[in-house]
Amino acid sequence: MEDLTSSNILDYIVDVHKVLDYVDHWPDFHDAEIISIKLNRQQTITEIGPTLILDIATMHKSTWVRIELHFGRVERLVLAEFNYQNAINGLFISFVSAAKHSKSRLKVELIEAFGVSGSFQCEKIKVGCISPYDYPKSFW
Repeated sequence: MEDLTSSNILDYIVDVHKVLDYVDHWPDFHDAEIISIKLNRQQTITEIGPTLILDIATMHKSTWVRIELHFGRVERLVLAEFNYQNAINGLFISFVSAAKHSKSRLKVELIEAFGVSGSFQCEKIKVGCISPYDYPKSFW
């Protein structure tokens, strides 16, 4: 598998400019936290199903930033250990060789630090919204 976390991954991410304009580079998501994971089996007008949406909080210049990533045509989904924090050591994306006459796919891996871990394959990646994030002191 070819690792696409280098600059060429940007060619596979729709609306990547939203992240680049906000934080000047593609984050490695080290010590980021998964705020939420949304799964939808259906195709919508703007998304190709099944879809997975990750809502991620990551640090940039000592402030928290919230980045929403959409993944389309998700397959081979494995998730484990979702909890109250879901810190990850990274989000890695690599190219999966496609069979002849089929579309290329991407493998996405959530590397566990504390909480959620997982992997899946997808056909599309799109940046949703990006905004400042007020990290909650306590949920209760």
